[in-house]
Amino acid sequence: MQYLLENLPYILSADRHSQKIVFETFKFYMLKQPERFTLFVQAFAEHLKNTDESYEPVRKVFLQHMGALLTVVSDVNHKQLGRELLLAVVKFKENQFCVDFINYILNESDLRAPYKTLLEQLLKGKDSEKIVDATSLFRSSKRGRKPSFARAESVGTMKQVNYLGGMEAS
Repeated sequence: MQYLLENLPYILSADRHSQKIVFETFKFYMLKQPERFTLFVQAFAEHLKNTDESYEPVRKVFLQHMGALLTVVSDVNHKQLGRELLLAVVKFKENQFCVDFINYILNESDLRAPYKTLLEQLLKGKDSEKIVDATSLFRSSKRGRKPSFARAESVGTMKQVNYLGGMEAS
């Protein structure tokens, strides 16, 4: 992960033929290893967000890749991947190029309607994670028994550790 965080910006600065290879690689790992890919995307987006202005072209290329991957996610209708990619995109919401890019995706893309409405809400709203969590597209449609503590999607590993540690302390 550290190697990719340090060196992927140089690869994203390469020509369009290299970008095709990067996109196909992203798409392959996104579909084969969705959990690991979402961890990488979130970490890389956070890393790019905290870099200086010289990384502006790299951010733009990264957003273009995320937009292309979002159309793939929309085609396969993988809700968790869609959620994580949208959260990675809106990390750059303060930058004007991100707003322009999201508007371009909304107008020209083959995204499903729920993803488009969610992108519109994310552009207008303040707290992106609460907006995504509240959207019906990302809520479970399963009925019946609730998942166990370990399988609940909204409770990550660290939250489980904190919760269990707090119960033992009390």
